[in-house]
Amino acid sequence: MGTPLGQHAQSWKRRYLLGGWELSGLLSSQTGQPFTIGDTGVPDFNINGLRTRPRLLGTPPRPQPLIADSVFPNNFLYLPVNQVYDPSGACIANTTPFACEISVNGPFDGSLARNTFRQPGLFYQDTAILKNIPLHKEGVKLQFRAEFYNLFNHPNLYINFGTNDVNTSSFTRSDGQTVPGVTASFGDSRQIVLALKLTF
Repeated sequence: MGTPLGQHAQSWKRRYLLGGWELSGLLSSQTGQPFTIGDTGVPDFNINGLRTRPRLLGTPPRPQPLIADSVFPNNFLYLPVNQVYDPSGACIANTTPFACEISVNGPFDGSLARNTFRQPGLFYQDTAILKNIPLHKEGVKLQFRAEFYNLFNHPNLYINFGTNDVNTSSFTRSDGQTVPGVTASFGDSRQIVLALKLTF
């Protein structure tokens, strides 16, 4: 006696629609990595790989609520830094908390320590959904993959390269004034990847 058609349909649904699913993911939450303020205005700032840091004459600044830059989209002032050099590249006397260093050979009194500051932290959730579909030939199957990077589209901030330098030409706006500082930009926007894989 043959199997009723309804049972065939239920078996097909279980095998092809309800079965073969896989779910995987990676959740990451990290504190910010340390970074250093440098001074490339010194002529021998990078001799033998030794990077000069500015002299510290006051209390180091602290990260502040982000101030948007009206010129560069997605760009924010992360750490305000006092101006140390004038537009011609000459050292501005008696600036605080940072002041010009003269040379990698000195003076070292009060030089800013390495890794004094930390970048913003990072948070992201990566998720993958897989569906394995067996085909009629034995051992042959089709796999559908949907991968979501930064699933919740969390805005992660990254320090902009080169802005951690008291001699930088990068500036951001604050209260109508042009002030130097370490800037950060958003990255890691959500990405979705779809793929098919045939295995045999």
